[in-house]
Amino acid sequence: MQKLSVVTAETLSGLERLHVGRGPDGAPVLRGARCADCGLVYFPPIGICPSCASTDQAAEDMPRSGTLYSETTVHAAPPPWFTPYSVGYVDLPNGARVFGHLRGSPRIGDRVTLTTAVLGRDEDGRPVETFAFEKKEG
Repeated sequence: MQKLSVVTAETLSGLERLHVGRGPDGAPVLRGARCADCGLVYFPPIGICPSCASTDQAAEDMPRSGTLYSETTVHAAPPPWFTPYSVGYVDLPNGARVFGHLRGSPRIGDRVTLTTAVLGRDEDGRPVETFAFEKKEG
């Protein structure tokens, strides 16, 4: 299985369009939302609560670690994606369930932590990057 490349803090600003920012320590953080009416916390922020349809939302940073709920490996994908690659759902301690790419080989039930990764290259050879989760050591 091809390893995903780690993206450095210097390239992280390009991830902002994916609701990924940097915390005070420079590590990546997902920028989600909390519904002011029902309290649901979710990612990505979509402007309307998926539970109660309220548009009264507040920005909320997501926890960086969670538990892998499910995963699968993709073996065939169109260019520019590197294959095979793994994706899965991660349950965060604030109640949000986030879908994302996985680095390494975490298994269902493993503790995972947020990182960033290069998933492929665009038609001009530039890296295609996004957030990802990897098995948490310790």
